[in-house]
Amino acid sequence: MSTDRVRPLGGTSTAGEGQVGRRQLISYVAAGIVTGLAILAVMRHSLLTNLFSSKYLAHRYCYLGKPSLIWTHVIADSLIGIAYLTISGALAYLVYKSRRDIPFHWMILAFGLFIVACGGTHFMEVATVWIPMYVLSGALKVFTALVSVLTAATLRKGSWLCWSRHRTRSWWPTATETLFS
Repeated sequence: MSTDRVRPLGGTSTAGEGQVGRRQLISYVAAGIVTGLAILAVMRHSLLTNLFSSKYLAHRYCYLGKPSLIWTHVIADSLIGIAYLTISGALAYLVYKSRRDIPFHWMILAFGLFIVACGGTHFMEVATVWIPMYVLSGALKVFTALVSVLTAATLRKGSWLCWSRHRTRSWWPTATETLFS
């Protein structure tokens, strides 16, 4: 294998290309923050007065108080939430330990934030079985939606960068090079 063809995983083909990804991520995050603040400004009265409101019924009443149905949902949502947090923790640790070697580590962090937000909605579903915090649950779902859209946009940009680098075969070894080196 010739070493001049394959650069380290963190290498970039041009000096400013890494900055483009960071700028793009910063613009997506800024757009998300502005959108979130606009939604909060519109909903502020309803959100602040009803955030922890108990004038609604908890989900346990929707489940007719049947313990088997309640615990099926509680256990399933708890396990999904724990799995999401474990996955995002592993991604964060991976980026922390090898951020210099992973190209586009900002994509992995955005994906990790998306997974944490999804896990948060499952934990909120567990809480709303007993405590009717539907306004807070809705706010968390709006945050998750914003993070989801921003992550999808970030992954779209990142996948384009990966494809453009892959076509030049300058940053990632081929399967044959990996297996037989």
